[in-house]
Amino acid sequence: MLGTASDYEVGRKLGRPVWCVHSKREQLGMPAFIVRWTRAEIALLGTDSDRNIARLLNRTEVAVKVRRTKSKIPAHR
Repeated sequence: MLGTASDYEVGRKLGRPVWCVHSKREQLGMPAFIVRWTRAEIALLGTDSDRNIARLLNRTEVAVKVRRTKSKIPAHR
């Protein structure tokens, strides 16, 4: 399962703490799982609150805020 989902997701599915999954993945020399953003997902940023966009895209609110900021998209008012 390592490398196929985030450390958090793998830990949740296996009933293990995130740090345990992270440690094992690094011990094996495996890179972290990276979720790529599609153009359609990026187009949604700033159209609603980060919280609502996160729910819609099944991502964390922090991930949405970081990507919106990185893409220089202002927050929804």
